[in-house]
Amino acid sequence: MMADSFGAVLASLLAVRWLGALVSNVGDCDETFNYWEPTHHVLFGGGLQTWEYSPTYALRSALYVLDHAALGSLAVLAGARRPAVFYAIRLALGAKSAGCEAFFVWSVRESYGRALGLWTWFFLLTSAGVFHAAVSFLPSAFAMYFVALSWSFWSPSREQMGAAVACIAVAAIVGWPFAALLGIPLAADIVFSRLYGASCFARYALQAALVVTPPVLLADAAWYGRLTLSTLNVLWYNARPSGAGSALYGTEPWHFYVRNLGLNLGLALPLALLALPLLLAAPQLAAPMSSAAARRLALQLSAGVGWLGFFSCLPHKEERFMFAAYPPLLLGAAVG
Repeated sequence: MMADSFGAVLASLLAVRWLGALVSNVGDCDETFNYWEPTHHVLFGGGLQTWEYSPTYALRSALYVLDHAALGSLAVLAGARRPAVFYAIRLALGAKSAGCEAFFVWSVRESYGRALGLWTWFFLLTSAGVFHAAVSFLPSAFAMYFVALSWSFWSPSREQMGAAVACIAVAAIVGWPFAALLGIPLAADIVFSRLYGASCFARYALQAALVVTPPVLLADAAWYGRLTLSTLNVLWYNARPSGAGSALYGTEPWHFYVRNLGLNLGLALPLALLALPLLLAAPQLAAPMSSAAARRLALQLSAGVGWLGFFSCLPHKEERFMFAAYPPLLLGAAVG
């Protein structure tokens, strides 16, 4: 079957992602004004500036924009007109996502069996949420790519913990700082493991930070004209007392994300929510796996459920906040 070939898995995901790049709407105002407009400014010398990109606030990663502007510049050098540059960047986003997703599917297959790999692939292919997120020019979508990579390196078949930590660092420092929350189960697995331990995790985290932070710091300093780090700025802004921060931009009831994911994930959502409790209550369901593999799978599933619970408690809610958690949630659907 198709899922028995990595090349076929990659090709199928790439076809769906490129279709999304061509037909999917730009549905988020932040995508338009915080990312497409600054990219247009870099490439063509004109564009609107939002307050987040003002040196007063410096909330957005300059490196994230510059990285995608570099992709667009290749199309500009090739003589493409502006609409073609737009689609070239979207096609590049789709290709990035497809590559990360295929690697994730294959790691699930090698670690937990062919059936889980097949179902993970199926849910990624058919999810309306991933169809939209994969080609969105948003840091939360960028974080989704690197969470999929991190889970792949974290899987029992690969056991590359340093690379897994580094992927979370890229997701959080270059992309969206809140993605670091998804790394909590990974950190716990390393810290409480007899093979690794707290000192090992500290070394991995320090190495990743020393590699990832300087380029972000340099890009932010050049963009904003002063020494600043957007990653810390956005965390501080959102942690401010009531009456400031993200709640200024609207609040929603606790069940907003459950309803939203019901549309974007469909049947995968109840399966994902049931998977972890069932796995913990009836470990014999994971009998084909080793106990170590089942424990790691439970930790990987806990990230998606924990993410949904945490963001449901925050007053300000947006659909894009769920993007980063799609890989663990759809793995949970496969387990369910």
